[in-house]
Amino acid sequence: MASWTTPSNVIDAWIGEGVPDDTAQVQVWIDMAEREIRFRVPDIQGRIDAETLFDPAVTDLIDTARDVVVAMVTRVFRNP
Repeated sequence: MASWTTPSNVIDAWIGEGVPDDTAQVQVWIDMAEREIRFRVPDIQGRIDAETLFDPAVTDLIDTARDVVVAMVTRVFRNP
C-alpha cells in the first residue's frame, strides 16, 4: 500500500525545539496513523487514486490526508 506521508513531511512541519531525528521511528508512527485512517475511511485510497488519475495536478485529498497524518504523528512526539 502506498504511503502518503514521509518522515521529512513531519520534520519539515515541525515548529520549535525537539524535532525528532530518528526517521525510522517517525516512519513507524506514520504507518500506524495511515492504517488508522484507512480503517476509519476504507475507501480513501480509491478516492485518492481516482482524484490523481483524472488530474494529477489535483491533490486536495492526498494533501489533506498527509496533513492529518503529520498532525497525528506530531501529537505523539510532542506528548508521548
